[in-house]
Amino acid sequence: MKNLKKWCNRIVSYLKKWNIYVGIDARRASCYSIILFPLLPNVVRCGFAGVLTIKGWEGPGNVNPLERLSTIFREVRKKDMTALLSGAVAPEHYLDRSGLLREMFSSR
Repeated sequence: MKNLKKWCNRIVSYLKKWNIYVGIDARRASCYSIILFPLLPNVVRCGFAGVLTIKGWEGPGNVNPLERLSTIFREVRKKDMTALLSGAVAPEHYLDRSGLLREMFSSR
């Protein structure tokens, strides 16, 4: 009986972390949020995605893919033709720095 009570207490304390919102922008919601009828500017959602969004914990490994692609693009762009011709970049590092292009194309 003690184990059941511990288990129930653990579930209840976990559920207390969650917030429930209606009609807000999912990007502005805090972690541990359940959003009914999420709003995103210029996006029309249909089906279940238009009714419910769940935003869990965003730890260090949970990176926004668009932000990551933007970061990779900026890094790759530093190794452009101008940098190559000026000698700032070795020919073998033109447009690429430690496999960033591979990461960019594999993140589809």
